[in-house]
Amino acid sequence: MPGPRGGAAAAGRSVGFPANGPVIPGSHRCRGGRVVAVRCEALFCTPLWSSQHPDPVLLQGLATTVLSLEAADPAGIQRTNQGGWHSPVTLLDQPQFAGLFHWIAAEALGAFEAWGWDLNQALPCFHNAWAMVNRKGSSTRAHLHPNSFFSGVCYLQVPAGSGAIAFLDPRSGAQMLQPPMRSDARGDHSGRVVQHPYPGLLLLFPSWLWHEVEPSSCQEPRICISFNLGLRPVKTRPADSGGTATEGPMVGSPAAWAVGGGKPGPAT
Repeated sequence: MPGPRGGAAAAGRSVGFPANGPVIPGSHRCRGGRVVAVRCEALFCTPLWSSQHPDPVLLQGLATTVLSLEAADPAGIQRTNQGGWHSPVTLLDQPQFAGLFHWIAAEALGAFEAWGWDLNQALPCFHNAWAMVNRKGSSTRAHLHPNSFFSGVCYLQVPAGSGAIAFLDPRSGAQMLQPPMRSDARGDHSGRVVQHPYPGLLLLFPSWLWHEVEPSSCQEPRICISFNLGLRPVKTRPADSGGTATEGPMVGSPAAWAVGGGKPGPAT
């Protein structure tokens, strides 16, 4: 008697996966000419927002400021950085960076509102922010950002070969078993998506998303500003008209939360 993996059916190829299936109404033809009628729906998607800062002169000025901070405190602090320089997590207190943080606030608000965040119930707020400078051989090991909702990075100076940022699939079982994938398949099927930064690029992502920075192969410094975001509930009070009125700054205004306002969380 044939075993469960053998038998006349398997031997005769009367069942299985043909190289090219029949034409099915409403289907479409994919690579290799095979017709596919199956629909694919993505579940539990991970957002990764990006934007471009419009002022390269401002970015270069901030890069110079960061190098001055490094010169004044060359030891910096040690977190997940492997070599390189990590500033203290107090950039929100530095007035030179206020304009950048207000721009980040405005971009983040637009992203969160489009994503479905109810800004009438809670506003984002910065937890902390810091600068990083990577030179040849420096990298950042894989990590996430505990006790924050969203994290991000804005690149001020990015010389060629200074290291890409890679995001890792956060689903614990997703890499249990993987089929061989074509070279033109989407990068997120591999469990690791690489983003090559450039000056002015802003990336914003959930703080639970694992990420790492590849080693730099050039001596010229790569300079970026990283940050963590939390949320602050919107308090209401009875209005004179009998309704409710928001306490504090107007909901949705970047000035309402651009600098401070949140409980500091760990920086990495």
